[in-house]
Amino acid sequence: MSQSTQYVTRNGEVSAGVFEWTHRLSSQTVVWVSGGAGAVLGGVIGWFMGEGEEWPVPLKALGALGVAAVGFLFFWALARSTYSVHLRLKNGQLEATFNRKTVKLPAGAIVYAGRAEFAKSDKRRMSTTRLIIEPGPGLEFVSRQGHYITATTQHADAVLQALLTQGMHPDALRIPFPAHINAKPPAWREQR
Repeated sequence: MSQSTQYVTRNGEVSAGVFEWTHRLSSQTVVWVSGGAGAVLGGVIGWFMGEGEEWPVPLKALGALGVAAVGFLFFWALARSTYSVHLRLKNGQLEATFNRKTVKLPAGAIVYAGRAEFAKSDKRRMSTTRLIIEPGPGLEFVSRQGHYITATTQHADAVLQALLTQGMHPDALRIPFPAHINAKPPAWREQR
C-alpha cells in the first residue's frame, strides 16, 4: 500500500483498516427486469386505485405512473442488493454476505486462502458458506475448524493482501488445498 491512505467508497479501503468489496452480477438483466415487473405491478395497482375513486382518466394515469415509479424503484433496489456478494474486512474479521446469508471468519483462523474459478454448476450448489452468484473468479477459504467457504469476487488479490495485513498467516497462501476437505473442486483452483 502507498504511504497516503486512499479513501474510496467501495472495492477497496473505506477508512483506515476497513475494507469492502462488492461483486454484482455482470449482467444486470435480472435487476432491470425485476424493476420493470415492479413498475407494471405498481402501474396496475395505481390504475385500479383510481378506478375505485372514480378519478378522471388523466388523474388515473398520473396516479398509475407515480405508483409504477415507486414499484420500479423498490423492486430494482431489492434485486440489486439481493444479487451481489459483499466482502467486508474490519478488525481482523472477514464478513461475507450474499442475499441474507452471512459468514464471519477471523483472519487468523484461515489456514488456506486461494484463488479459484467457479463454473455454472457451482452457482447452483447453494449453502450457507457458498457465496457464488455467477460463474467466474473468486476465492476459497478453509478455516481451522474445517469450514469451506467460497465467494465470488473480481478483487481476489486485494482481498488476500488486506487479509495478510489484518492477521492471516502467510502460510495460508503457500500450502496446497487441504486434502481432508470433502468439497467438489471448482472449475479451476490455484495450484501450489
